[in-house]
Amino acid sequence: MEAKKRQIEFIKLLIKEQEISRPANYYSKILNVSTKTIYSDIKDITSLLKSWELNISSKRGLGIVLEGKQSEKYKLIQHLGESNDDKYTPINRRLIIVKEVCFSDKKVSIEVLAQSFFVSKTSIYNDIEYLNSINSEKDVNFSIDDKYVYVNGTENNIQVSIKKILYNLIDKSENKEFKDVCLNLFDRKLFYEIWHFYQKNSINIPLVYRNSLILSTLIFYQRYVLGYRVKTTPNEKSVYQTLGLHRTFQYINSINKQLGIQMNKDNFLFLAYQIEAHNISKDILADDRHEKAIQDFLELMEEIEGIDFLENFQLYQSLINHFPAMILRLQMGIRIANPLLSEIKKEYSKLFAVLYYALSNIEDEYQIQLNDDEVSLILIYFQIAIEKYEKNKSILVIYSKDIQNKQLVLNRVRNSIPSKNEIEFIDSQNLNQVRWEKYRLIINTAPNVLDEDIPIEKYIRTSSIINEEDQVNIILKYAAANMLEGTSDYDLLEDYFDEKKIFLRSAIRNKYDALNFLLDELEASGNVNYNYRESIFNREALGSTYIDNQVSMPHGNPSDVYKSSISFITFEKPIRWGSYKVKMVILLSICEGDAKNIKSIIEAIHVIISNQSLLEKLYRVDDECEFIQILSDAWRK
Repeated sequence: MEAKKRQIEFIKLLIKEQEISRPANYYSKILNVSTKTIYSDIKDITSLLKSWELNISSKRGLGIVLEGKQSEKYKLIQHLGESNDDKYTPINRRLIIVKEVCFSDKKVSIEVLAQSFFVSKTSIYNDIEYLNSINSEKDVNFSIDDKYVYVNGTENNIQVSIKKILYNLIDKSENKEFKDVCLNLFDRKLFYEIWHFYQKNSINIPLVYRNSLILSTLIFYQRYVLGYRVKTTPNEKSVYQTLGLHRTFQYINSINKQLGIQMNKDNFLFLAYQIEAHNISKDILADDRHEKAIQDFLELMEEIEGIDFLENFQLYQSLINHFPAMILRLQMGIRIANPLLSEIKKEYSKLFAVLYYALSNIEDEYQIQLNDDEVSLILIYFQIAIEKYEKNKSILVIYSKDIQNKQLVLNRVRNSIPSKNEIEFIDSQNLNQVRWEKYRLIINTAPNVLDEDIPIEKYIRTSSIINEEDQVNIILKYAAANMLEGTSDYDLLEDYFDEKKIFLRSAIRNKYDALNFLLDELEASGNVNYNYRESIFNREALGSTYIDNQVSMPHGNPSDVYKSSISFITFEKPIRWGSYKVKMVILLSICEGDAKNIKSIIEAIHVIISNQSLLEKLYRVDDECEFIQILSDAWRK
C-alpha cells in the first residue's frame, strides 16, 4: 500500500506525540479533514504497519495512539522518505476544486471530489466553506446544490473572487512556483500564449505586476471560452472615453488573433481595464487631480515624519507613475498580490500603519478602499526615500565669516563624530533659510547667533576653535541626538487616554462583537460619526490588522473622527482574528487635526506590542487606572 501525503503527516504527528493519546478531532483540525476521514486513514495506515512491529490503538473516548518501539517508528519514517504526494494536501485539494468548478464545463459532484482525494464529504464541505471565507465579494459564493458544487454571482465579481482565492492558495502552497501552479489550473495552450505574450510585452514592469496581469488574463480567457461574459457599466464606458487606451487595444487584438477569438465591446473593454490597471501599456497618465492628491499626500507625510518628501523628485515621480494605475485597479476591483507583504508588514510595521492613515485622503478623494498589498507597494517608495534621507543627513557647523582656522575646526569635528557623516559649514549671517530638520547635529562656533529657532535636542554651542572639552560635548550630544530620533513624546498620549474607553478581561468571544462593542462606545461618546464603523469593517475585509504577540490594531478613516482617542479591550480568553488569536485590541481613532502626532502614537503602541512581559501584566489587570499606570511607567523607562 502507498501512503498519501496526508497519511504520512498523520503518522509523523502520531510519532511526535510520544504515545500520548489524542482525540480524533485534534488531528482533524491540524490536517484540515473531518474526523470521519481520520478514522478512514487509520484503517489504511493499520494495513501499512503490518510490516513493522507497530500498532494504532483507536478507541472512542480514549483517543488515538501509536504503540511500539521507538526504533521501529524511526525505521517507518525512513521508509516513507520522500513518498509525499502533493495532490492530497488541503491546499492543492482546494486549488483543484476551484479548477473543476470555475474552469470546466462539466458538473462537479461532491461525491466524486471526496473519492478522488480519499476524504469524506465533510472535508469537501469544509473546503467550500474555506473558499467562501477568503472571498470578499458579497454577491459571490461557492455553494452545493443537489450534490453538485457551483459558483454563483455576477461574472465580473466572480473573476475578482477567483483571483483573490487563487492568490491566497498559491501563497500557501509549499515549493510551488507561480508558473507551475498556473499550468495545473489552466489550459496549457492558453497559458503559454498568454505567458509568452506578456513576457515579451511587459519587460519594464515588476514581476509582481506581470504575474498579477497573467493571472487576471488567464481567468478571463479560460471562462470566456466556456461562454461566460462580463458586463461593463455606463460609468466604466465613460471612463474609457477619457483614457485613450490605444496601445492596450492593440495588445488585446494581438492576443485574440493568436487565440482565434472574437470579442464583444463589453468584454474587450473589461480586459482593457485589466491590462491598463497593471500599467503595462503606459497609456494612462497622471492628470491635475492626481498631481494635487499626491502633493497633499506628501505634505501630510512630511508633517508626520518630519522629512521634506516634496523635495524628493524621485519619490514624487514614482508616485506620479504609480497612482493612476493603482486608482484604476481599486476602482475595478483588481487586486495585485505583493509576495513580500508579510515581510514588509513585519519589518516596517510602524511606517505601514502611518501610510494607511495618511492615504485615507486618497481613499476619500477617489472613493476607493486601499488594501494591504497596495499600501506595501507604496511603502517601498517611501522606505527608499527615508533611507536616502537618513544617509544624507549631515552635520552643520555655524561659523563667523572672520574665522581664521576653518580647517582646524573641520578636523576637530571630524575626529568627534563617525566618519559616515558629511559636514557642512554655513556663515552665521545666512541662517534665515536653513531647514534644521535636515541635520543630525548643529554645532555653533559663532558668537552672538540668535538660536531660538534651532531645535535644542540636536544643538550645541562651542568655542570658536573647538577645544578638547567641546569635542567631548559634541560626542555626547551626537549620541543623544541619535537616540532621540528613535523616541516619541509620550506625554501627548495622555490626551488620548480615557479610562471609559478601556475594557479589561472582557467575555466577548468574537472579532465582530468586539469591534461593534468598541464602536458603540465611540459613537455614544460623540468621538466618531456613523460612517466610521463602515470604514473599520471595510478595512478589516481588505487585510489583517493583526500586529504581533496576540495584539490587533484596527483603525478607520480619520475624516470620520471628531475627537481622537485610543480604545483598549483585553479578553478573558483569546478570540479569533482572521488567521490569528488575539488577547488585546487597540483601536486607534485619530482625527485629521492630529496627523502630526500619528507617528508618535504608533511608536508608543509598538513599545507595548514588542514587550511580552508588559503584555502579560496588562492581560492580568482588571483595574483601568492601574492599566494606564503600567503603560505610563513603561513609556517613561
